[in-house]
Amino acid sequence: MAEYGRARGGRFWVYGSAAKARIHFVSDIDILVDFDEPEVSDAADFVETACARLNLEADVQPKSWCKRLSSRK
Repeated sequence: MAEYGRARGGRFWVYGSAAKARIHFVSDIDILVDFDEPEVSDAADFVETACARLNLEADVQPKSWCKRLSSRK
């Protein structure tokens, strides 16, 4: 995934239980796709296919779907 991201100017972020080392055999892998809009669909397809080859269930979301949280003062 890192090589794909570098080659195409984007990044994949793993979050959730896998990132916190709390993953279980029934867990999915949460992956955020951080690419410019024209590349998002291809990047999501790439990571879903890569996970499927490894028999990992992936929950793939584009970064654009995330809400920006306001900072608390």
